Amino acid sequence: MIIAYCPSTTGLERIELPPGAPLPSTSVWIDLVSPTHEEQLAAEKLMGAEIPTREEIASIETSERLYVEPGAVVMTAQLPIATRMIDPAVSSVTFVLNTKRLVTVRYGEPKSIVILSKKVQFDATIAHRGPAVFFAMVDIIVDRCADEMESASTWYDELSIQVFGEGLNTRKTGSYQVAIRRLGQIGLHVSKMHDVCTSLSRVMLFLSAHAKRVGLSEEQTAECKMYSRDIHSIKEHSDALDNKLSFLLDATVGLVTLEQNQITKIFTVLGVIFLPPHADRLDLRHELLQHARASMATGLCVLPGPDVRLRHRHLPVPLEGAPVTHSVPRGLTDKAVPSTRAGPRFRG
Repeated sequence: MIIAYCPSTTGLERIELPPGAPLPSTSVWIDLVSPTHEEQLAAEKLMGAEIPTREEIASIETSERLYVEPGAVVMTAQLPIATRMIDPAVSSVTFVLNTKRLVTVRYGEPKSIVILSKKVQFDATIAHRGPAVFFAMVDIIVDRCADEMESASTWYDELSIQVFGEGLNTRKTGSYQVAIRRLGQIGLHVSKMHDVCTSLSRVMLFLSAHAKRVGLSEEQTAECKMYSRDIHSIKEHSDALDNKLSFLLDATVGLVTLEQNQITKIFTVLGVIFLPPHADRLDLRHELLQHARASMATGLCVLPGPDVRLRHRHLPVPLEGAPVTHSVPRGLTDKAVPSTRAGPRFRG
């Protein structure tokens, strides 16, 4: 489909051409939406430059995205729609620009194109030339990039409050899964926006180098540098947000690890208390008990015995040659039984 924008009293008039209709020679902006081969040839004839195919648009090589044609410069850039459309052919738009008109080739529905289409129809301040329309589109694209990064920052703040402020429900595994999945989605969003900013930076640098070829004024050259700085700032913001996302992911995974350690500790204690011991442990326990008993018996054997003399210090010491008497247990007799062996007499 071909949509041509021609000059009018209020701005640029939008004309949707039927298949096979010729392109108006006064067209300032030609929007090719999923063009056929015939529509592509018609635009090439009017522009005097070859328009890349869908396969060439999807190419990720810089040399394939930015190059010079005899009648124009060809630039392919990713737009913020890349955060929702993974296919590079759908998320990318090719700009074919010369001093008179602009041709855009797209296979998706970027919001930036829709906003620009409404703006050029009622904004008479936009000059009826290709570079003026292109810079109006760049302004909208940069604003869209800033909005996407603002949304990502808001999502990060909400998730960080949920993790560190309110806290995740440790008894529900689903809360951790939702948080980690949400972190991944925000990270992919930021990563895509980083690619978009990188692509736009290359386009602005390439356009600055070929300002005379497309007839840029001094004011437009200054705007080109200004937009480059804005894109660089958004890119730095995406880098900082990516670092914060990495920290939040590490913290979330750390909370999950702590919860798993607590569960493992509980099961370990229960296993020691209630699980039956192993046969090897029983043998070892029996050996330790036998060793302890042997050690106690050895200690009792080496202890010194009581001295009888200490308990009978009141008895006199018998003299040599006196008869020795032995006491008989009480109850049998109270008399001393004389000994048949002669012994010493008592002293005194």
